[in-house]
Amino acid sequence: MVKSDLLFVIATKNQGNTIERNVSLCLKQTFKGKIHVLIVDDKSTDGSDKIAIKLAKKNKNVEFVNTQGRGRVKGLNKAIKKANSKYLCLSAGDIFYKKDFVKTILSYFNNKSIAFVSPFSDTGGNATVWQTKIIQDLNGFDEDFNEKGTGFRDDTDLAFRAFDKGYKSVFTYKTAKFEHEHKLDIPTLKNKLKYGWSRLKIHRFDPLLYKKHPTRGIDFFDIKLGFIRNPKKDFAVATGLWKGNFDLSSPQGVVLVKGDTFVKKILIVLMGLAYVIAIKSVRLYGSIKYGKLLI
Repeated sequence: MVKSDLLFVIATKNQGNTIERNVSLCLKQTFKGKIHVLIVDDKSTDGSDKIAIKLAKKNKNVEFVNTQGRGRVKGLNKAIKKANSKYLCLSAGDIFYKKDFVKTILSYFNNKSIAFVSPFSDTGGNATVWQTKIIQDLNGFDEDFNEKGTGFRDDTDLAFRAFDKGYKSVFTYKTAKFEHEHKLDIPTLKNKLKYGWSRLKIHRFDPLLYKKHPTRGIDFFDIKLGFIRNPKKDFAVATGLWKGNFDLSSPQGVVLVKGDTFVKKILIVLMGLAYVIAIKSVRLYGSIKYGKLLI
């Protein structure tokens, strides 16, 4: 692995329409240090891997790794072990960075106790920059949270482990100098249901996170009676109320039903209530699987 000041680790799968622009913008940062890009492809079927290989051949500051469908979390861990940089940015292949993203986000690392700076959430996520040594000392992500194609709650678990060791983080929207493009083919009812299910089923990892971090989990999930996630929070996530809107949507910004008419608002309320029941059922499955009750 080439030594650099900052390494972009791009975890991608079937993002052939965005990966080339993504890599180009990573390399065009105004930051004066050396930037390297490692593309981690999880067995794409849309030709993304071929595009990534081509980019790596054209530019010595780009490398490519294929995880052969072993899952995003395992792919990220492979990249973290290879990293030879001071800082490491966890990215997806559909994030478009503004020119001063790196320069801005690195300005928040004003002492050695800051493990990561995130424009995504206070527990990390996409576009989060870590001190490489710290994330390596933590042995990267817990692969218990791995699943083929994606992973969930792995970033929160990693952040909690960093906090347990006394490290701190910075979460500020001022660092959010990027665009996250979600061009999903969901115009039909069938595809909307398929997308909704894909978002629901990953919450089977919620009980696992609670099991590993029972004290922090109470506040993170807003748990009542020791095992019930506050249903108001689940409803707010499904209906966009958590961000001041009222649409049937996901935290990733995908809007399934826009609340622009009275009839649609009624539908959103009904679907939001159905979501609360469904997600608690998924968590019940996860509770049985991982041996920690959370619904």
